Amino acid sequence: MHSVSELGKLLIISPHLDDAVFSCGEALACKGNATVATLFAGLPPASLPLTKWDAAAGFNGSREAMELRREEDRRAMELLQATPVWLDFLDSQYNDPPTEIALAETIAQLIETHNPYTVVLPAGLFHSDHVITHQAGLLARRHYPERRWYLYEDNLYRRIPRLLQERLAGLAHFGIDATPVAFDTHGQAGLKRHAVQCYASQLQALVTPGRPGHSDIYAPEGFWELSSDNPAI
Repeated sequence: MHSVSELGKLLIISPHLDDAVFSCGEALACKGNATVATLFAGLPPASLPLTKWDAAAGFNGSREAMELRREEDRRAMELLQATPVWLDFLDSQYNDPPTEIALAETIAQLIETHNPYTVVLPAGLFHSDHVITHQAGLLARRHYPERRWYLYEDNLYRRIPRLLQERLAGLAHFGIDATPVAFDTHGQAGLKRHAVQCYASQLQALVTPGRPGHSDIYAPEGFWELSSDNPAI
């Protein structure tokens, strides 16, 4: 069992507002003073049609949805004593995605600005925004081999059969070893639960028909440390 203090100055890359807390909330609660950078936190034009997800979350418009989701994230970060950083890329439900290169450059800028000892990326499962965030993070990693790099298991999506195993096999194919790591979070499940409840809109959408509910959010968090014989990979 590893101590969260080993992570040092910590930067967590989150595709969406809620992903870091849903997937890493206990670690964040234990660590404190982490930076959580959400890439797809941009405010869409008010003229965009209401999406099915935002309607399920109880919103009346896309811009209202992102404004209120930022407020949810702000409250959760405050509870966890973490610092939120919101980037202006638009969620894929609102616009075509940016390129991997653009996202990798943004992650590199975040590393230059915040100078973390450890960077934690999503495993990049299922959702296109998660996949491209993961791929961009690996591109950025090539330029910062001196940092410690981890993956977190994307909450909810990690339960889809074979996805996590295929991601780990893909990393191994390219010479990147992923070793499972268990962190002692000192019983911070209660504080994580309080932080999760800040994302009321997303919790509402997750229990609508055909969606996965909340149970996996409170299951043990999963982390993998990345290493390779050639850090430039």
